[in-house]
Amino acid sequence: MKVSSISNSPGFGAKPISQWRCSSYLDNSARSISIIELEKRDYDFADKFVKSLDSYTGMDSIKKEILADAAGTLKKVLECGNEYLEKIKLFLATYNNNPCGLLIANLPKNDEYGNVVYSSRHNCAKNETELDWLATWSPSQNDKIKGIGKAIVGEYFKTLRGDKFRDVYVRSELPENSYAQYFYESMGFEVMGEKRLLWGAKTTNKSLIKGADPVDDRIIPMIATRKKTKDIYNNLSHKMYRQEFVKKSSDISELVKI
Repeated sequence: MKVSSISNSPGFGAKPISQWRCSSYLDNSARSISIIELEKRDYDFADKFVKSLDSYTGMDSIKKEILADAAGTLKKVLECGNEYLEKIKLFLATYNNNPCGLLIANLPKNDEYGNVVYSSRHNCAKNETELDWLATWSPSQNDKIKGIGKAIVGEYFKTLRGDKFRDVYVRSELPENSYAQYFYESMGFEVMGEKRLLWGAKTTNKSLIKGADPVDDRIIPMIATRKKTKDIYNNLSHKMYRQEFVKKSSDISELVKI
């Protein structure tokens, strides 16, 4: 599945949600990762973020492609005035204000009958949603951190009940291309059958946000039940010492450097 301060942008806000304790790959020392919820009212930040992607090093070609597609989707979301945007989750993970993870979930879609759903899976349940994009990377060449993916997905799991979702669908990269399937399995997802599917098959529910379905690869369909996501969140939030922030909107230039 992918440094100077941003100039002030008073039209854009972001909400710091929580802090999770991750660790360094080098010596296992603690690293505090902040999860920030991006607000959907300005295009500027996403545009600058996309232009900064070349500065992120240490990623293989697949991770770079995933990050580029995720960042491109972020731009499409922020420029869209769709009425269903209130449930979309845009989470950014940061370490010392440097971006190191991006999660996009709950993108609204149309099923074959024209109904609005939140999962691309054919014949999905009404309260099923999807983790649409996930990318993590090292905040710097000299500081590789483990646990970023668990922190940002764990934070997303916490939001499911409030948005009236139960099961979460994900289209994972093939195991020969990345370790994504194994990561999702560690987060409570289970593979649905043995068949590998096209990202955008004829029966796939298509995103209501134009241009948000740029991938044409084969995927492993996976799903996590409400009980699994709840158990994973409870376990990780305790194990990784999650601390909640007061959800006050701030100028993003004070929270993120790109």
